[in-house]
Amino acid sequence: YGSRLSPHSYRIELIFQYLHCQYQYVDINITKKQSRTAQFLALNRLGEVPVLIADDSTIFDSAAVAEYLYSTLPCGSSLIPDSSFELAIHSFWVALEAGTHKEFKPLLDEFQYPKNSKNTPPFDELYRSHIHSRAMQKLQLLECRLADLKYIMGDQISYADFVWYSRIKFMQKTSMTNSISALNAIGCWLSRIDDILLKIPDPRMEREFGHE
Repeated sequence: YGSRLSPHSYRIELIFQYLHCQYQYVDINITKKQSRTAQFLALNRLGEVPVLIADDSTIFDSAAVAEYLYSTLPCGSSLIPDSSFELAIHSFWVALEAGTHKEFKPLLDEFQYPKNSKNTPPFDELYRSHIHSRAMQKLQLLECRLADLKYIMGDQISYADFVWYSRIKFMQKTSMTNSISALNAIGCWLSRIDDILLKIPDPRMEREFGHE
């Protein structure tokens, strides 16, 4: 169960796609509050996506779902480094991306809601400048990391690449799009992952999310 508005759902789809694993996708329309229905809350009482039903078990939180996938799917272990040292570095990049949610959420809200709308998030130019600057600090770290590397962990794509890729793809829908376009190493890295995904058939089988 996922949402088109969620980078966390998107990264789980990317893992399925990259690992060539067929799955059934159920779209949850967050704007229509489908994540708050009794039917969905029975799956996840927090009302959040993604949710995975696998082997008669329910798993939610994107990090937990991802861990289940790369530990059980064929070739899934390729998404995680082997050595303890490399795993620690990988964990740092995953954690750094998770922290971008603090900046990403208000920026996306501002982009989605028209100015002067009653739903417009209540923050001013000073706050907007602050969160933009903070997000760019994190992106600059990634830019430096990718200056001499093909992927975040080197020559092999990893789960960290998918978490950052999904986040940045959504960041490009906000007022940060021009700032991101100026980051050349990130731009080349995005194109590299785009090329990989374009060559992989989408394994999704969609169906409607019905309500009783």
